[in-house]
Amino acid sequence: MNTHVSPPVSGSSRLMIVELNEFDPGYLAAMATSMGLKNISRVLSYEHASTTTADRVEHQGLDPWVQWVGVHCGAPTEQHGIRRLGATRIQTSPQIWHAVANAGYTWGVWGAMNAPLGDPKGGCFFMPDPWSFEETASPSYLNDLLALPRYAATNYLEIDRRKAFAAALRLVRFFAPPSHWPLLTRFGLTASKAMLSTGPNVHTFTTLLDYLSVLCFVKLRREFRPNLSLIFLNHIAHLQHQFWTIGAEPHPEMKLGLRLSDAMLGLLLADRAEDEAFVLMNGLKQTNVAGQGFFVYRQSNPQAAVEAIGVTGGRVEQCMTHDATIIFRDSKDADRAF
Repeated sequence: MNTHVSPPVSGSSRLMIVELNEFDPGYLAAMATSMGLKNISRVLSYEHASTTTADRVEHQGLDPWVQWVGVHCGAPTEQHGIRRLGATRIQTSPQIWHAVANAGYTWGVWGAMNAPLGDPKGGCFFMPDPWSFEETASPSYLNDLLALPRYAATNYLEIDRRKAFAAALRLVRFFAPPSHWPLLTRFGLTASKAMLSTGPNVHTFTTLLDYLSVLCFVKLRREFRPNLSLIFLNHIAHLQHQFWTIGAEPHPEMKLGLRLSDAMLGLLLADRAEDEAFVLMNGLKQTNVAGQGFFVYRQSNPQAAVEAIGVTGGRVEQCMTHDATIIFRDSKDADRAF
């Protein structure tokens, strides 16, 4: 994990943490220089520390949804024992925000990967990541914003148009109050420019979702001004998986993602108070393995795949990579499926 920390402020009781998932510091710094991305260059120039993990095998602990659990609860994988994405209800260790609340401070958390709300003491707002399907957002109106990203995240390889439309209607309801219209206008302008440059696709959608998250996060920060503010952003990880080229002109999707990433950091830095410390983390640095013969299978419809081998009685939730989780009503159904 690489951590970039702004110079400490004497007597500061406020902290903003930006978790920019899986970014490669060298690649990001090079792109920031070549593309003139001043905000990215600024935060990468802050004091820097790196931390390593004892985990060595991918899908056996060396995964972001495992490593971020360790970051949030302060324990290595062998202690916290969480290895599956969406495993939030079984997490019993106090998270960073719980420690903040126990010290008498307030907190607001947006999108932290594989993280539970837990004890709401001191909480101003909480938005779960889309794959944490057992968690709900707080305040409750945020669940209307969560509905479409959550459906897309867990069904993105085979979308049911009716269900997607129902989730989209909840997004319309989220933006209905006049207090959200300035936010909608700003997002709409950025989204329109993005669509013109790359066209509508899942990668542009993912990047724009993070941009919308930052807009909402800043709005809530201004409303509550919590002592701890934490936001998780995932678009750079997705783009590096697909479009990370070495020694070649960056793909248009990567360019869009980097420019919007710079804009997001600009929004967050502009909202930072004078006495507020700022931390940027990557959680798990990626390595470019293009051309090295790595292949990953992916089933387009996990529900159909499960039913094809004769397993019934469970609800299937598609995960981020090449697996899915089956949720059974009770132990009898689980035993029967096994």
